[in-house]
Amino acid sequence: MRPFEPADADAYLRLATAILGEPITHWYLVRLIPTLVPGSPLVIEHGASGLPVATGAARPLPGTAPRACTPPVELVNVGVAPAHRRRGLARAVCGAVVARLLTEGFLDIRVAPERDNSAARALYRGLGFREPR
Repeated sequence: MRPFEPADADAYLRLATAILGEPITHWYLVRLIPTLVPGSPLVIEHGASGLPVATGAARPLPGTAPRACTPPVELVNVGVAPAHRRRGLARAVCGAVVARLLTEGFLDIRVAPERDNSAARALYRGLGFREPR
């Protein structure tokens, strides 16, 4: 597992397209990256191809204090390429993002899965997160 690098942009966009099931453009990254906690997203590479197959990131919750005050953050953009699911990669990437956040001093880490995303809800419950209110 490693941090996203600019050279990953095309492969990351292909991964995001596969995860979301709709075309994702470079503008997605242009808008996304500045909103994230530094050092995220993280990617997991497929051993044989070296291409990203899983990702996860964190961002400060909108409207919170600057980063220096360690605002509450939420896990975002957690996903695994369809061909690599059910192997514990989402759990691994979430664990790595949370570990990095804790190292950086972020103590209020939240999740906000879509109501109809039962896989994400089960993943977060299994990691010890409470259901959002």
